[in-house]
Amino acid sequence: MKEMKTLVIFTCILLGSALIIGCPTGSTNTTREIEKGVILDWSWEVLDDINPNKFSPGISILNESSYVEHPYKYSQSYVLKDKYVKNFPETGWYLTEWDNVTKTEVAVMVDAKGYATGYFDKAANTFVGTPWPKNREEGELVRLREPQVHQVEGPDGTMVDAFHLSGILMQRGSETEDTTTWTSRSGSRTNPEFPTSDRDYRLGAGWPAITLFATPPTKDIEPEQETRKALLDGYGYTFWVKSNVDYICYRTAIENWDYRPYENHEPGHWFGVRPGRDGTDGVNFTRAPPYQWTQVKVVYDPLHPDYNVAVNNWITMYDIITNYPGDEQPYTIADRHDKMRSVRISWMLQLQLNGGDQGEEFIEYSVTTGRHVFDVYFYGLELLQYE
Repeated sequence: MKEMKTLVIFTCILLGSALIIGCPTGSTNTTREIEKGVILDWSWEVLDDINPNKFSPGISILNESSYVEHPYKYSQSYVLKDKYVKNFPETGWYLTEWDNVTKTEVAVMVDAKGYATGYFDKAANTFVGTPWPKNREEGELVRLREPQVHQVEGPDGTMVDAFHLSGILMQRGSETEDTTTWTSRSGSRTNPEFPTSDRDYRLGAGWPAITLFATPPTKDIEPEQETRKALLDGYGYTFWVKSNVDYICYRTAIENWDYRPYENHEPGHWFGVRPGRDGTDGVNFTRAPPYQWTQVKVVYDPLHPDYNVAVNNWITMYDIITNYPGDEQPYTIADRHDKMRSVRISWMLQLQLNGGDQGEEFIEYSVTTGRHVFDVYFYGLELLQYE
């Protein structure tokens, strides 16, 4: 039986790429009852989809104060064991290998390459360079963007160090007069090309989104793989969130290689003012009003009685086979969800449900208009472990 304790507010201190939490002097207890988790070292990264993704529907801008580019580390991308081939659903899945340290399979990662740059020569009426999406992996290695911590007043009134992500999510057609150059980055959604590269950088969602990742460190950083082992052995995680602007809901999840990568098919948990279309109150949604701190608890082990993640509702509304003929439906995979195939934790701030049109068309990625200004603080990631 899990141990229940009165929650103590913790202060976050970022040391290197690890989010370390300590108990400040004079901290006070809250009235909520929640399990105390363990504090671990994570490799943190924050991404925007300024590069075109599969449907290239819009653009996301992450303020530069939200991150710093690492001087020598590069963004990590998971490798596909076979490039996706239409009508062959067994292709396009994660490449995995046996890890003698954790005694488990792990998904294989590589340094990600970006998109080669180019421009349209009006005089010659031709594009100079290789246009999207043929220019995948043609660019330089993508620098790792580490989210930066900023001091803010925490839940108990003391100052804490937290990740601060701010910027704008914008759909094609929603540009203002001073953002006309963004239009050229927004491609057509009518005839999308499927992923053909094993190292596509930032395919992500099919709508504008900002994603924060917590990934277990690689063996060169953490030889004993304590964080990865804890992720596989644990049953959930908690974190604190505060939005400085009104919003509907955001999503957190653990990527899992049983689900097709970069599609957001895996079970997740929503948090916000209301569930929107894709969350379900009482199932996979936590109310987190703006302008105040809320602690969110996510339980990803399906054998735990408090299991509170589920596939997005749009997955049951739209047929995945339309995009991947012969594929298995994600909600069918979720019925046999295996937490031991977990990859990393993610938090997604997306235009869909937050100023977008919420997918009214008969394709699952169907945000066509809208814009959303986001301004969010995160801190206090703790992994919940069985005793």
